[in-house]
Amino acid sequence: LDAILTQFDQCGIPVLLATFALPPMLAALAGGYATIYEDVAAAHGVPTCPFFPPGVLGHPAMTLADRLHPNAAAIERVAAAMAPTVLQLLADAE
Repeated sequence: LDAILTQFDQCGIPVLLATFALPPMLAALAGGYATIYEDVAAAHGVPTCPFFPPGVLGHPAMTLADRLHPNAAAIERVAAAMAPTVLQLLADAE
């Protein structure tokens, strides 16, 4: 992730890093992974936005049959939740 953000910076490509909060049942096992997105974003000075809005992660109606990956309804909520941040960053860049 660090190398990817370094390359984007070298190419002058702005970045919005989508963060991922681990479910509470996995947080204890995560160790340093739990803050990796925030740490890398801070090191590169890039803005962040949560990938999963509240009510999506872990909700049975928001997953595919594997009960893990987001379905179309979840992705619609993700896009709706991220849109204001993306639009604001685009407006700020003008």
